[in-house]
Amino acid sequence: VCDRTLLDALSAASRNTLARWPAKPRIGKPQKVDATEVLGLVHALGAMDRAASRNEDDVLLAAASAALGRWAFATEGGESLEADPLSSAGLGDVPRALLCQRQSSGDVAVLPDQPCILSEQRHTYVLWKPPGWVVRVGQDDPDFLMDGRGGATDAGEDLATSSGPGLLLNEWVADKLGSIFPIALDPAEQHGLVHRLDVGTSGTLLCGKSLLGYRLAQLQFVARRVQKEYVCLCEGFLDTVPRLIETPLARTSRGSREGQRACTEVCAVAHLRSPEGASYSLVEVRLHTGRRHQIRLHLSGEGCPLVGDPAYGGGTPEWCQRIFLHSHHLALDMGDEKIDTRCPLPQDLNGALATLTATDGSSEAILRRWFMD
Repeated sequence: VCDRTLLDALSAASRNTLARWPAKPRIGKPQKVDATEVLGLVHALGAMDRAASRNEDDVLLAAASAALGRWAFATEGGESLEADPLSSAGLGDVPRALLCQRQSSGDVAVLPDQPCILSEQRHTYVLWKPPGWVVRVGQDDPDFLMDGRGGATDAGEDLATSSGPGLLLNEWVADKLGSIFPIALDPAEQHGLVHRLDVGTSGTLLCGKSLLGYRLAQLQFVARRVQKEYVCLCEGFLDTVPRLIETPLARTSRGSREGQRACTEVCAVAHLRSPEGASYSLVEVRLHTGRRHQIRLHLSGEGCPLVGDPAYGGGTPEWCQRIFLHSHHLALDMGDEKIDTRCPLPQDLNGALATLTATDGSSEAILRRWFMD
């Protein structure tokens, strides 16, 4: 833990630096600046034990947002770094055909096999990512920036290629939205994809419509101001007491006291049984950090690996042929834009739950909530 006076001085100096960033280039000497300088600064300060108040962090984030706005405006062709980048969005509307049109099959919402747009905001949109679609992101992934990785994930894979075969979401975004949002065609900016989901995981995925939206959203991830909630099914009976799992996760192994800080909040647990009498737990979790495979590792470490996750000890029953892990809620506040998007369970996971029976009244109430979502 560093000296508080020194940390406060560093924070104040950082705000002054951000107020002048990016610096105006000298005549004849164009300046190349990288937005990850700002993201890295915010992350570095956040990683220190500053005991900063929410108000102090808000001031720092406001300075970082303004700096990124000036940078994005200049990068996208603005004539003056002093102009207000938020005064004109210059963004087209998402085609109606790409909006999610959920159909109903009894009490179950039916999401399409193809990606679609769950919600649209001024600077961003939230995609429905079906299972089997690969999200390719590299060193601009907020989790990459926060972990300080050099390209290797916790499973020894490369971030640029993701894991396993599948359809490329990056290509879908470029094909469907490239004519409207230029960033969707830009692999250097990850086609606007702000973060990633594993190939077998379904649910919400945030994308930027522009360079500004992309970087402002990344800033919220780096500052840990994003609410990410998942639902998963794991083997065995997990303790039903709401709590935090804070086992550190190493970069190249399944867990270690020498690893990086990781925090998964267990919000609700339902105990279920299969027709054969096997025990399972339906678990609602909230991520407070974004380590690679964090939920899978933490629950496996509790002795309850996820169904359909053989990499971490889970079996694959006939009634669930993929990992039971779904990102159902994404929320963040970007100042002039608030995002609060939910995604119901897809039909295959609803079908898996339909084979199981709750063991008690509270578990029945949790189970029923997912069928009615």
